[in-house]
Amino acid sequence: GGVGGIVFTFVIRSARKEPALFYSHEELSRASHRTVYDRLSALELDWEALSAPLAKAFCQEKNGRPVDPVIYYKAFLVAYFEGIAADVELADRLADSLSIRRFLFGSVAGDPPDHSSLSRVKKRLDMWGDLDGLLEPAVALLSRAGLVGGDAVAVDTTLIPSRARRRPPREGEGGEEETPRALYDPEAKVAAKPNYPARPSYKVAATVDGAHRVVVAADAYLASSGEGACARMAVAETVRSLGRCPSYVVADKGMDDAAFLAHVEFFGGIPVVPFQKSGGTKSSGLGKERFFYDAARDLYLCPAGEELARASGGVAERVEYRAKEAVCAQCPIRILCQGERKSVKSVSRHFQEGSRDRARRSRRDPRRRKLLGYRKAVAEPVFADFKESGGLSKIWTKGLPKARAKAKMAAIGWNLKVLMKAVEKGKAVLPPKESPKGPKGGFQIRF
Repeated sequence: GGVGGIVFTFVIRSARKEPALFYSHEELSRASHRTVYDRLSALELDWEALSAPLAKAFCQEKNGRPVDPVIYYKAFLVAYFEGIAADVELADRLADSLSIRRFLFGSVAGDPPDHSSLSRVKKRLDMWGDLDGLLEPAVALLSRAGLVGGDAVAVDTTLIPSRARRRPPREGEGGEEETPRALYDPEAKVAAKPNYPARPSYKVAATVDGAHRVVVAADAYLASSGEGACARMAVAETVRSLGRCPSYVVADKGMDDAAFLAHVEFFGGIPVVPFQKSGGTKSSGLGKERFFYDAARDLYLCPAGEELARASGGVAERVEYRAKEAVCAQCPIRILCQGERKSVKSVSRHFQEGSRDRARRSRRDPRRRKLLGYRKAVAEPVFADFKESGGLSKIWTKGLPKARAKAKMAAIGWNLKVLMKAVEKGKAVLPPKESPKGPKGGFQIRF
């Protein structure tokens, strides 16, 4: 158009830019926000020391060149942070993210492992990896940073369902109800509890430090194991990891058995547990709490003042104390004491019942009552994180060794998140990195 002989020309330019043919490393590395992997890289941790328990598994094969265990250690942490269970999904995620590439290799120039390599490495970890010591370097790191050292720890267990079925297919069976052999896991035992349907599962136990909620011990066990047995193994792993037993070991009412209480006292700790109330229909007659135990003479005194002598041998797990038949027959309170039973009155006692008696006498201590109130706030968030974002909503692998590795990697991932938050808030200072023992630019593996 034109006005007064002047012609105006309008050119409309598109706001869309043509993609560049080449991108510089700085442009690829520039991120609009800091991811958890960027924050982990900024800590400059000694990843070779953290992954040292896995080193033997990567060089046990005689054919093929050694593989850096740090890469796979970090890859398994990625699976924890994003709740990835399948190796195919994990391989796609490793290859797709620039921040994960920088976390794995220190730059975007790197070739992440594929799904077949991840699957093969998991099998090698079962055979040659040091699963018992996998969590200890991370706990030692947080201990040097001042995040471990509380006087109380909380021990708890939870059931994790398995993808496995109960039995393999039988010959001649078919149809939709046939169980594929790939889904059969003989080590996934059927377990059930209130609000948990009966299904193949594994049991995960963890010990959490009360100061900063750092997981100092974690492992997976067969679901057929009792809570008390799992708790005893968790306490033993805690002592090995910390080099000492905390002053107080807090547990829930499912671990109030005398064996667990004596186990804690053996390592020098004080057990703190709530005692279960006897539920269901109570048998008629006087209960055990009405009988007095004389430790010096190793016998019980009944409410009528008569003695119940020891009737079991010295190697019995539960010792039975029984009254004399002639004394019981002429007792004036026989009906009150015996109820509807016609046999001789007897009382059983666990051979480590003394630990239970000591814990029961001190249950009114204000310090212990306060610790029992804090137990859920210390242990429950850890298990919630394991199940919601730690890939432990279900055990997708087969076999107890793989379940153990998943439980320990989930504990390591939780501890690293605690470390990141504490360092960023100025509540912890990382110790200086130790000088590398191997040649520069490589990694050293010791057998």
